[in-house]
Amino acid sequence: MATTEEFKNGGSTSYPFSIEYIKATDIKVKVDDTPLTYNSNPSSGQYKVSGTTVTLGAAAAAGSGTVSYKHQTLPTKA
Repeated sequence: MATTEEFKNGGSTSYPFSIEYIKATDIKVKVDDTPLTYNSNPSSGQYKVSGTTVTLGAAAAAGSGTVSYKHQTLPTKA
């Protein structure tokens, strides 16, 4: 379930964010509505999370690339 979402303009590979999370994989990243895959050593189409920074494997397009992040966790089972 998504709890928070932030949007940034493209043009870089690193983006600061302020969403709280437990595991790095709880942060989901999209560039222009295309989901990226988490990887601790990202290449194109992938990202990693370190502290409060998302690092993309390839830069999002400057001016038109929209980078979005959201915190997503699965509901706990009772």
